[in-house]
Amino acid sequence: MTNLTQWLGVDCAHCHVVGEFEKDDKPAKQTARKMFQMVRGIGHDYFGDANPVTCWTCHRGQPKPQFLPPQ
Repeated sequence: MTNLTQWLGVDCAHCHVVGEFEKDDKPAKQTARKMFQMVRGIGHDYFGDANPVTCWTCHRGQPKPQFLPPQ
């Protein structure tokens, strides 16, 4: 989880209910779970279960993914 604070530029309270980390009340926590599945799927499907793709790949330290400039 420490990496997530760097990769997304947020603290734990962004996804978790402080003091009740097991709760799933925040939409950001649900989104994070979907993103974890996506990243694992990319690693599995394209990199033989290696995981060169992380949250940083798209987020670059921001809560919303950063976009590549148009080519």
